[in-house]
Amino acid sequence: MKSKLTKAFSRIGAAVALSAMALATQAQTTLTFGGSDAIGSILDKQNLAFTKCVNDRGANRIKINFIQGEQLGSDMQVIEQMMQGSVQIYGDVLDWYANWVKDFSILAWGFTFRDADHMQKFI
Repeated sequence: MKSKLTKAFSRIGAAVALSAMALATQAQTTLTFGGSDAIGSILDKQNLAFTKCVNDRGANRIKINFIQGEQLGSDMQVIEQMMQGSVQIYGDVLDWYANWVKDFSILAWGFTFRDADHMQKFI
């Protein structure tokens, strides 16, 4: 199951990276990536790895400026900043979006999905 989840998150990350790279033009595009997790946590490390991957492969066309921790505010505040356009990327768990998409609240429930395939079908 772990490898399926890893693959699923890798696909999501790749899709975000490709979307971000599609925005790039001749000049370098810099995107602000707002985090809100504790510095050094698993999600913070994942966001750092994503940032490094995009910056390494962006060929000077795209650069991600990852702002760690709650420097930009709480989870809800960073999501609102993303919705307003001052932050282009937000990296965290999907259930934070349940405040706007009620169906996502199921993602916060423990033991809701029997396996990774079951979760993929829902998403």
